[in-house]
Amino acid sequence: MVNSNKSAIHRSMRMYIIFPCFFIGCFTFISNVSAAFGQNVDSSSSQPEFIFTIPDSFKLNRFEFSAFEEDTPHSSDFEWWYHFGYLTDTPGTDFKWALFSSFQKTILGRYLLFRLTDLRTGNSFYTASVDRSLLAGGSLLPHHKLIEKSDTGCRKLKYPLNLCYGINSFHKEDTVYSLKLQDESFYLKLTALPAAPPMYICGTGKMGLKRKKEVSYYSFTKLNATGQLSFTTGENMKVHGVIWYDHQWGELTLRLLAWRWWGIRLETGESINLYFIRDKLSSRIVEKVMTIEYPNGDHFVLNNIDFNPDSTWQSPRSGRKYVVGWKITVGELPIEIEIKSIYEDHEIPVLGTLYLWEGPCRITVRNIKTGREVNGYGFQELLGSGVD
Repeated sequence: MVNSNKSAIHRSMRMYIIFPCFFIGCFTFISNVSAAFGQNVDSSSSQPEFIFTIPDSFKLNRFEFSAFEEDTPHSSDFEWWYHFGYLTDTPGTDFKWALFSSFQKTILGRYLLFRLTDLRTGNSFYTASVDRSLLAGGSLLPHHKLIEKSDTGCRKLKYPLNLCYGINSFHKEDTVYSLKLQDESFYLKLTALPAAPPMYICGTGKMGLKRKKEVSYYSFTKLNATGQLSFTTGENMKVHGVIWYDHQWGELTLRLLAWRWWGIRLETGESINLYFIRDKLSSRIVEKVMTIEYPNGDHFVLNNIDFNPDSTWQSPRSGRKYVVGWKITVGELPIEIEIKSIYEDHEIPVLGTLYLWEGPCRITVRNIKTGREVNGYGFQELLGSGVD
């Protein structure tokens, strides 16, 4: 009986190992963007007027912990440290690369996903590393490899936050974050400093489907980053840009869920996390939330949201169909949020659900009353096959 229970838990953990990826979201980084991919301009320039005003009745600044004190690992069912950003090697030019990485851990092992995408061509490099304990005797998926044991030097570093996943790492010394990623095609090393107040999802930093308290989640929506990017083709360059850093931990849910997640950073300075979760058995939406943070740190939380599919793409590999374009309205605000993927083919293999769509997107927020439009960058995550 004991072995049977362990086997069931292992299967469940494998099924939901990428549950933390749900909160990766569609993170956006922008500072006075151009219409195409956005220029890397001086962030000290004056910000335009906000495109909408939210009634104070939706303000929620009831933070239940300090994001500055929670970087280190917790004793929890799952935890992850996620990054997404845009980089360039030339000041004053459009961003050239989009990056994401997710350092994950569960009670059964570690999992790392990372991808670098060339925004000019659409070419990308995707790698995943996994502890053997998460495979449960199964074989490696495409682009996956076992986490190497060559991290002794990294582990000797005495930092409170010091994640060593083979040759890849993420750590923090004082207020400076350091990220190192490497695969057969490229090597990237970045240092980053917070340049905006932390965002507490749902206005409290606590969320969940059962008690609204079982998951803790915050973001640093803007880290100014500099570093080195090298390719095995011989290119070697200094890069800089903006990184979004997420940290989440808590209790694992064993429900069969599908989700759509976006995060938005507008050229006017607002940061937005937006998502809905669907129960796959009943097809019912069980939660939908928009968290908006203004540059001064004020949080607003709204729930009266309509998600309208606008365009789809079907994968030639999995046969799954994804909604990659959306038009979203919010009952309390006179706005329409339009989301368009930059590259439709951004499906990646992951443990548990086999496939996940995750890729960069363009954002346009339109004030329905005035007709004014504001642009932003996005990155959306779509888990669960079928058209919504």
